[in-house]
Amino acid sequence: MLPDLQARSVPIPHLSGKNGGHEINLHKFCQDGMILLGHTIGYQAGKLNFALDLKENLAKSDKFAVYFCEMVDEYIRKTGIEAPSEEVRFLSDGYHAPDILELDLNAEKISSIIWARGYSFDFSLVRCPLLDPNGIPIANHGITQSPGLYLLGMPWMNKMRSSFLIGIDESAQYVAEDICYK
Repeated sequence: MLPDLQARSVPIPHLSGKNGGHEINLHKFCQDGMILLGHTIGYQAGKLNFALDLKENLAKSDKFAVYFCEMVDEYIRKTGIEAPSEEVRFLSDGYHAPDILELDLNAEKISSIIWARGYSFDFSLVRCPLLDPNGIPIANHGITQSPGLYLLGMPWMNKMRSSFLIGIDESAQYVAEDICYK
C-alpha cells in the first residue's frame, strides 16, 4: 500500500551499477557531445519537429536527482547504515545547449531512428472489471479478479521493482503458481 497515488507514478530513476557504476546524467551526456532535444512533436517532409521543452525536462530531471539523493541519505540516517558520503556534482551543460526545433534527417544523414520514449498503459481492450476508481489495475501479485486474466510488468504490482526485468521474477512466480494450481 503506497501512501498516495502520486507515489505510484514517481518516475523510477535510471541507475547504473555495472563496473562500479557510471553516472547517468543528461548534462554529462551533453558535455560528452550528445545533442539534447525537446520531445518530438511531429514529422513532415523528412524533418522531425521538437517542442521547446528541453530546459523544462532538464529541470525536472535535476529536481528528481536531488530528491533521490535526499531519500537515500534519509534512509541511511534512519537505519544507521555506515556509508561513505557522496559528493553530488551539479552540472548545467544541458541548459546551455541550443534550442533545436527541427532536424532535417536527410541533411544530417540520419537513416535510422531508435524510438525509446517509454510507454503508457491502455486497458481499453479489457472487457471485464479491472481498474479501480483511479484507473489502476486491481491485482494481487498480478492475479486479477477475472479468471485467466493476469498482469506482469506493472509498476508496484507487489514491489517497486515489479516492472523491471530484475524484479519481475517474483510476480511471475505468483502468476505461474496460480495458473498451475487452478
